[in-house]
Amino acid sequence: MVRSFVRHITMGGALAAACLLTVAKPEPARAERAGKAYDFVESIGVVGHISRRKGVLNDAGWAKISDAIGDAGIRYMRTTITNGTGAARANALHYEHGVRFNFGMDSRSLVSGDPQTIPLDPSKIATMIQKTKDAGTEVILSYEGPNEYSSQKKAGNDNWHVELKNYQRQLYNKVKADPQVAGKLVLAPTIWRREVEDYQKLGNIANITDKGNLHKYHSGRMPSYLLDESVQDTKILTPNDRVFVTEYGYTSGVNSQNVWYPITEYSQAKYVGRYLGEFFIHPDVEKSFIYQIIDEKPVSKAPDKAFGLLRNDHSKRPMFFAVKNAIALLDEPDGNFTPGSLDYDLTGDITDVHSFLVQKKNGTFYLVLWQEVESYDRESRTDLYPPDRRLTLNLRTPVTLVRTYMPTGLDIGNPENGRLPRCVVSGVSGCQNGVYPKGQSIDLRVPDELLVIEIQAGDGPPPPPPDEEIVASAGAGPVSGVVPLSVSFTGAATPTGSYTYSWNFGDGAVSNQRNPSHTYSSKGTYNAVLTVRNGTETAQAAVTIYALPQPSQSDTKKPTVPKDLTAELASSKQIDFSWTPSTDNTGVAHYNIFEDDQLIATSAGPSYSFSAKKSKWYDFEISAEDAAGNKSAKSDNLKVYIYRNRLVTR
Repeated sequence: MVRSFVRHITMGGALAAACLLTVAKPEPARAERAGKAYDFVESIGVVGHISRRKGVLNDAGWAKISDAIGDAGIRYMRTTITNGTGAARANALHYEHGVRFNFGMDSRSLVSGDPQTIPLDPSKIATMIQKTKDAGTEVILSYEGPNEYSSQKKAGNDNWHVELKNYQRQLYNKVKADPQVAGKLVLAPTIWRREVEDYQKLGNIANITDKGNLHKYHSGRMPSYLLDESVQDTKILTPNDRVFVTEYGYTSGVNSQNVWYPITEYSQAKYVGRYLGEFFIHPDVEKSFIYQIIDEKPVSKAPDKAFGLLRNDHSKRPMFFAVKNAIALLDEPDGNFTPGSLDYDLTGDITDVHSFLVQKKNGTFYLVLWQEVESYDRESRTDLYPPDRRLTLNLRTPVTLVRTYMPTGLDIGNPENGRLPRCVVSGVSGCQNGVYPKGQSIDLRVPDELLVIEIQAGDGPPPPPPDEEIVASAGAGPVSGVVPLSVSFTGAATPTGSYTYSWNFGDGAVSNQRNPSHTYSSKGTYNAVLTVRNGTETAQAAVTIYALPQPSQSDTKKPTVPKDLTAELASSKQIDFSWTPSTDNTGVAHYNIFEDDQLIATSAGPSYSFSAKKSKWYDFEISAEDAAGNKSAKSDNLKVYIYRNRLVTR
C-alpha cells in the first residue's frame, strides 16, 4: 500500500534518484488526501528484553519500565519470551497499556553462549510458541524469524543459509498449523550487517514469510541515509511484502570507541523523532521498533550500548519525550473513518524538506515537516546546527485555527512541554503562544527535527487549547539531621490555578496545609509525598528526609569515601552528578559538594544537580559527613565541560 499523503519529499546528493518524489520548485496548490493520525501511532514500537530479571530489569525496575511504556503511549514491543516472567510481563503490559508483541522465535535465546557459534534447533519452536500463548494469544501481533543468523559465517558455518531456511520453514508451518495463532504474521529473519550477498544466498523465501524484516543502523548518520537501499535489499527475500524494521537507533555513549559512531542525546532526540517520520512516509515500511527501551548497563561501563529511551537509572532521555510527545499529539482511540483532503502548498526553498499530512477522526489535520539533513558530525563528534528553512504555508481550505508544536522540546530546554503549542518564531505571522490568527498564509521556519502543524479546518469556533498537565513540586529543609528533626515543607504547582494540597510525611503523619512543618522523632529515611489536586487532575511530588540518630560523644569514625562519581547532561546548562553512597557507623548526614576546591553545596543523598553559568572546565569532588561532624576524604575529582550541548568529562 503506497501512502498517498506523502508530499514535498526531496533528498540531496546521491539519494535524489532513489527518493519517492522530488520537488524542484513549489507546485500549485491542490487538495491532498490525508492519511490517518492513528496509523502513525500504530507504526511505532520499541525493543525490550522482557524475560530478563537482573539489574535494571529486576521486578522493581520492570515496574518503572512498564510505567514509562504507558507514559510514552507506545503500542508495540519486540521481545522474546523464555520463561514465565516474560509471559506474565507481556500479559500485564497488554492489559495495563494495550501493548501487543512481535515475538522473536530464535531457539538460541533459550541457551547461553555465543550466538555466532550456537546452531538453530527447530525442535524448540513448539516450546517457544507455547510460551507466547502462555502470555495470551490476544497479546501476539507477530512472530519473527532468527536474528542475524548469517553472522554464523564468522565462525566458519558456510551452511548457515540452508539451516536458516529450514528453520524458517518449520516456524512458518508450525504457526500456520496452530489454530490459536494461525492468523498471526510471520516475519522474515534478519541478515547480519545487511550484506547483499547474504540476502542473495538465502534467496526468495516469500512462501514462508508474511512480512520482510530489517535492522537499520547507520552509525551516526541521518535517518534517511541508505534507507531506500536497505529496504530494497530485503526485497530479495520477500519481493512483494512490506517490511517491519525490528531494530534501529543510535547510541549516545559519546566516549564509545565502537564502530557505532555515538551521537549526543541532543541529536539522538532529533534523529529518532525524524526516524518516526521517515519510516512512516516510506511506502514499504509498515512498523518500526526503536532499539531499545532501557540501557541495561550504565553508560560509564557500556558507552557503546547507550541506545535506550531510558538511561540505566530509569531516567528519561530527551528522545523519550520526542517519541512520547509525537504520539500524544497524533494519538486517538481508533482510526475508523475516511480521511478528507486539505488544499495547501508550501512556498520557499523546500530542498530536503520532508513531510506528511494526516487527519484525526474529529476532522483536525496535522501537517508534519522536518529538514532531512545531518544534525551531527560523526567524525568530530559535535552537534550541527543547520539553519531553519523559511517557508510559507498557503492554505486554500478555510481554517479556524493553526497551532504549531516541536515535540522534542529541545528549543525550550523542557522536553516535557514538547506537546504544548508554541510559536516556531516569536511574533512571526502574529503567532501568540503557538496559535496563529485566522488566515490563509503562515510564515514558518522548518528545523532539522519534527515540526507539527495542527490545522483545524472549517468556519466554526476554534477548539479549546490542550490542557496543560499539572506539575507538582515539593521542597523541604533541612532534609537531613539528627532526631528530633524539625522540617519545613513547601508545596507548589503549575500552571497557575486553584489547588488543594495534602502531605504524607512517610512516618504515618499527614497534613492538608500547603506549607506545613513536621518533626521526625525516630531515625530513618522517609519519603514525604505531596499530592496536588484541582478537582479533575492529580499530580504528585516527593522529597526524601534523612532522620539520623543522636551522635555518640565518642564517635570519631569517618564515613567511607564516596566512589564512582559520574555526570550526565540533563539539559543545555544542567549537569546531574551521582556517586556510590558512603557508609558510616551512625549513618551519613550529608555529602559536601566541592567545585574547584570550594564548598558550594550539600546534598542529603548521593546525587546533585549543578547549573553551569559559564563555558569552562569545572572540577568536582565529593566528601561524606556524619552527624558528629566526621568527614571522609574527598572522592576522586571529575572535570566536566559543556561543549555545544555535549558534556565532556575527564
